[in-house]
Amino acid sequence: MVRIFDGIPINPVLIISGWIASILVIAILIRLNPEFNNDELAEYATLGAYVFVLQTIPIPLKVVPVVLTLSGVPLVIMVKGVKRGLLISASAIFLNHALIPGSLSMLGIDMINMLFAGFVAGLVPSYIYRKMGKRVRYLSGFIAGIIYFAVISVLIVLEMRVSTVDISVTNIAYLFLFAIFILGLLEGFLTAIGSSYYYRSRQKVPKETIEEEASEQDDELELIRFLDDD
Repeated sequence: MVRIFDGIPINPVLIISGWIASILVIAILIRLNPEFNNDELAEYATLGAYVFVLQTIPIPLKVVPVVLTLSGVPLVIMVKGVKRGLLISASAIFLNHALIPGSLSMLGIDMINMLFAGFVAGLVPSYIYRKMGKRVRYLSGFIAGIIYFAVISVLIVLEMRVSTVDISVTNIAYLFLFAIFILGLLEGFLTAIGSSYYYRSRQKVPKETIEEEASEQDDELELIRFLDDD
């Protein structure tokens, strides 16, 4: 993840627009996602914790006024699909900002950057993950990590340029070099390994068992709703 330092004079229009756009996108994602059962909630909490932990470990790059961290977003989107993956990632990023003093002002911009970069980087790999073979899954996960950091770095530079933040071409080159060729490669490696492990772990669970558990939970929910209506 690439985040602009808090306190950097970002254009207020960008800040407000980021909040409005991110709220609208998340509201749409909530409407598009069906209710989660108990097993799904536990799994999504684990994936959200993965994103949260990676984004709480800052990597210093003092030549550019940004905070660099690994993301975890490409992996979550790849294994859970774009709609659910973005929603899980958004929840983790919101919690991350809520627990860091003074960072809520930039939440809207960071959120919309993540949503856009995650969509671009994860759309094709999430399809490949379900339809293609092992080697292609590895490669698509690796590329997804690199593309995510490339897209989000471009967005950050554009936002600083629009806000007339003083940043030289040399410093922009440092940002792209570090974010894409170091963090992007590491993110790609984690995404490839993590998606492969997740795929193998899911293959060990019989499909009939998954369907039976989901059916039982749906029946329980229907019974609870029926009793509540009474």
